[in-house]
Amino acid sequence: MSEELNKRANPVHIKSEERDARRFPEWRDLVLVFYPYLAKGKLINISIGGVLGKFPGNGPLPEMGQDVVVKLELGNKGRVLEIGGSVIRIQPAGIPDTREYLELAVKFGQLSPEKKQGVRNIVSSLMRRAMFKR
Repeated sequence: MSEELNKRANPVHIKSEERDARRFPEWRDLVLVFYPYLAKGKLINISIGGVLGKFPGNGPLPEMGQDVVVKLELGNKGRVLEIGGSVIRIQPAGIPDTREYLELAVKFGQLSPEKKQGVRNIVSSLMRRAMFKR
């Protein structure tokens, strides 16, 4: 499936995307669930609208437009936030384009007030940590 994905996901190279898109100075685990698979990666960026993650290019990955469930750990209490969404972008992670890792962007579906608050809590927590690491 990854070879097939690599052939399909030929993004247009945009010079401004050579920057490190990571918003936070730490990596947090991110899981995408898509039947019957799951992909384990690292969080790059998150907002109320969606999430961007970095995943190994050699594992099973969802396709463009595919519905997924995003799983993010809430702090250190072992609680997990699960949010449904759709894959809206797949691109190589890094320059040069080795396809060793791929970045996947997921647009969240409708969020309940509780899930919105969960996303806000994650962003707030990561922003606080980012301020202390500077």
